[in-house]
Amino acid sequence: MGSESHGLPEKLLAQTDERWRIPGAGDAESLSLPQAAAIVMYECVRKTGC
Repeated sequence: MGSESHGLPEKLLAQTDERWRIPGAGDAESLSLPQAAAIVMYECVRKTGC
């Protein structure tokens, strides 16, 4: 959840345990932060049943 064109800086990515990518379709180059957060939360609930 970094900048639209570049994502998170490599320095920050080096500190992470996981990297998630949201595949897209169509002409959109990026999602808004609320859209991306909603997708991530949905997937977390779907996979864990929380």
